[in-house]
Amino acid sequence: MYSKPLLSGIAYSVGTVTPIDALSETEGLTTETLTSLRGRGLENFCHDSRTTPEICLASARDTLAAAALSPGEISAIVFASSNAEWSIVDEAELLDALHREGFVKASITGLTLQSCSGFGMALRVASELARAGQSTKNVLVILCGRRRGLSRIGPQATTVFSDGAASCIVSANRGEFEILACESQTNTRLDNKRQIVASESPTTSLTSVEPPSESPLRQLQAGAQELSEISARAYRASGTTPSQMRALLGTNGSLTYLHLMAQTARLPPEKVYEDNVPRYGHVHSCDNLIGLKTFGEKNPPSPGDHYLLMAWSPYIVSASVLRYVGPS
Repeated sequence: MYSKPLLSGIAYSVGTVTPIDALSETEGLTTETLTSLRGRGLENFCHDSRTTPEICLASARDTLAAAALSPGEISAIVFASSNAEWSIVDEAELLDALHREGFVKASITGLTLQSCSGFGMALRVASELARAGQSTKNVLVILCGRRRGLSRIGPQATTVFSDGAASCIVSANRGEFEILACESQTNTRLDNKRQIVASESPTTSLTSVEPPSESPLRQLQAGAQELSEISARAYRASGTTPSQMRALLGTNGSLTYLHLMAQTARLPPEKVYEDNVPRYGHVHSCDNLIGLKTFGEKNPPSPGDHYLLMAWSPYIVSASVLRYVGPS
């Protein structure tokens, strides 16, 4: 019925939601820094003491239940970790956990070098696998990110990192959302997300001033140009326009991040889904799927609704367009 792969079974699992005040003790944050973070919409973070495989499988189980699938019906798994401390031990433990769960002969693809924009590339790879032929029917996508020994505060104290995983199914013949486009690009000359300084407001204009060539704002403008290009590519690839988007679901680094993404995607502020910024903080590459899930719970979709999912990381941006087609 549909010419493009379909997505369904969205689920996520995050750690204990904790007020950011707790970081004043564990990370020595000053009152000034806490005030700055709150000004960006950040109120909580998620701390998870479970192992990485436990976090991932908790989400994957919920995805399989939602999609009414068993591990034996999964042909392939695409996994992307935003865990800065990912190691060979984590890999071995995850593979062992997947085996115990019943994923015995599924093809497994692991993505690296995606920072917190892993969803876009994972969706693209899963979509290609789902198109590959009759042997690949259902692809399980798992995204995971956590801080383990590293600071939860982002560069220049602009965001708060959380622990969690998110997952979904991509299939050639069943699902709720048609994947109209999934675009991702890397520019190794950029380090854009680190340049959003604490003094900027969520409505900062990117074109109101002409900064010096090496200033943080100039680098921010360069990052914004990447976002503008990737969103335009996603619109072209999907055959849609900004006016058709019901919501923007983006990287929850802060309200500043979200509104700058909206500007570059030519969307009005009211299309930005903000609720998960104060609720969960920045759950690495999981933000897009968590946003799609929680937005739909509050605002039930109707067939034909379009959603723009954007991610913004140092060097990497991505944009995907999904269209709700109803239960499979």
